[in-house]
Amino acid sequence: MIVSSRREKRNFVNEYVKALNNERGALFAGAGLSIPSGGISWSELLRDEADSIGIDVSRENDLISVAQFIYNESGTRQTITQLLKNKIVKSGKVNENHEILSSLPIKKAWTTNYDEFLERSFSNNGKIVDLKKSVQDMATELEHTDVTVYKMHGDIGTPNSTVLLKDDYEIYDKKNELFTKTLQTDLLSNTFLFIGFSFDDPNLESILSKVRIMLEGNPRRHYCILKKVNKNDPEFAQFDKEEKEKEYEYRWNKQQLKIADLMRYGIKAILVDSYDEITDLLKSVKRKYLSNKVFISGAYDEVESFLGYTDEEAIELADKFCEKLGETLFDEQFEISTGFGLGVGRNLITGFLNKEASQGNIRLGSNLIIRPFPIQQKEEDKRKYREKILSECGVSIFLFGNRQSKTKEDENIIDSPGVREEYEISRKLGHFIIPVGVTGYMSEKLWNRQKLSISEHLSSNEVVIDSYRNLNNEEQEIDELIESIIALIKEYQLNPDTFVNLIEEV
Repeated sequence: MIVSSRREKRNFVNEYVKALNNERGALFAGAGLSIPSGGISWSELLRDEADSIGIDVSRENDLISVAQFIYNESGTRQTITQLLKNKIVKSGKVNENHEILSSLPIKKAWTTNYDEFLERSFSNNGKIVDLKKSVQDMATELEHTDVTVYKMHGDIGTPNSTVLLKDDYEIYDKKNELFTKTLQTDLLSNTFLFIGFSFDDPNLESILSKVRIMLEGNPRRHYCILKKVNKNDPEFAQFDKEEKEKEYEYRWNKQQLKIADLMRYGIKAILVDSYDEITDLLKSVKRKYLSNKVFISGAYDEVESFLGYTDEEAIELADKFCEKLGETLFDEQFEISTGFGLGVGRNLITGFLNKEASQGNIRLGSNLIIRPFPIQQKEEDKRKYREKILSECGVSIFLFGNRQSKTKEDENIIDSPGVREEYEISRKLGHFIIPVGVTGYMSEKLWNRQKLSISEHLSSNEVVIDSYRNLNNEEQEIDELIESIIALIKEYQLNPDTFVNLIEEV
C-alpha cells in the first residue's frame, strides 16, 4: 500500500525548494487548481450535453471520447465551443493555492486549463508574464519576463481553437509540435510540481512517455499532489454500505496502481487526506523557500548603552556589531534585505559588501537587496513599500529601533514607529521574528513581547530557548550575540513548520 509519510512530505518540500533556489522549479496545473475559484471539471463541463445523447459521465473514464461523441452527434464544433463559452468562468477570483504558487520564483508554468486564473495570479503578484496560448505565440518572446505560462490546450478567449475532442488530440503533435518539444525540454531540465491533475490526459501521457524513452528509464524526479480516495468523499454517498465498501476498495486499488505507474515517468505522488492539506503543503514550500531570506529592521540616532559600554563607546560597538553581523550573514550565505535604517543599514551593508569583495566576487551584492525609502513618501505608501519588501523574506531581525523626535517641541529620542510597523507586517506575513533585546529601545520591547510564546511553543528545543535568552544578555561579546542570531535562523530553516504556532501566538 502506498501512503505518504511525514518524512516523504518533508523530502518533497526540501527537494522542490532546492529546485526553486536553482531556478529549476516548474509547475503544471490541471483543472483541480481552478475549481475553488469557480472553475469546472471535465465531467461537469460535459455532463448536460452528454446526458442529452444518453451518456452518464459519472460512469465514464474516457471523457475525451465523450466530447467526441457530442461533436459527432451534433455534426458541428459549435456545440463544444458553446459549452466552453458558457461554463468556463472568467470572473472568479484566484484562490489561495494560486496566490502561493505565483509568489514563488517559478519560471515555467504549464497548464491544460482554458481559464485565465493562473496567468492572472502571476500578474497580481507583480510579475511580468509571457503568455503562450498558441503556436504563433511560441515564435516571440517578451523581454524581462518573470514567468512563461504555456496554455498547451488553448484559451477561453479563442474557444474554437482549444484542444478538447479526440480529433484534436490525434493531430496535436502535427499542429502543436512547438508546445510538445518545449515541454519535453522543460521536463528534462526542471523539477515539475503537478497539481490539480488526474493524469488521464493522453496528450500529456504521450509526452511523458517520450521523455522516459529518451532518458532510457532514468527520468528526472518530479512531484504531484493527490488527494487520497476516502469513503467520506461525496461520490460514495450514492452507494449503500456494502456497495460503498466494494466501490471504495476498487477506487483505492486503482489509485495505488496509478501512483505506481507514475513512477515510470519519474513522478513521485504525495498523498494528502484533504484538499486543505494541499494548501498546507504549499505553505510549507513557501516558508522553506523564504527561510533563507532575512530582513534586517532597525535604526539608531543614539545608543546610550550596549553590552556594558556607554555613550560614544556604545555607538562604536553598535557600529561594529552591525558590520560584523553583515559579514557573518554573508559567510552563512543568507540573502538579506534592508530598508537602510539610520546607523544599522550603513554598517550592515558595509560588512556584507566588504566581505564579499574580499573573496574576489565580481557580482557585488548578489545576495543583498537595499531598499531605501523614497523621500517625502506618504505614510500609506510607506506601509505598502514595507509590505512589498517584507513579502519577499521569511525571517525578520530587529536591532535597536530609535530615532530623534521630528516635532519642534520635542527633541528627545523615541522608539522608531517604522520599526514597530515592520514588526507588525512581519507578524502578519508569518515571519520568524528575532528581536535582539540587548540592543534596547523598540527591539527590547519586542523581545519581551514574545519571550513567553517562545518558552511555551518551543520549550523542547534547547538551542532556540538558550539562543533566544542570549538575545537579551548584556554579559557577552558581540561574536557570541551574533552566534545566537545565526543559531536561531538555522533552527528555523531545519523545519519552519514547527514555528507556526509561535508566529500565530505572538
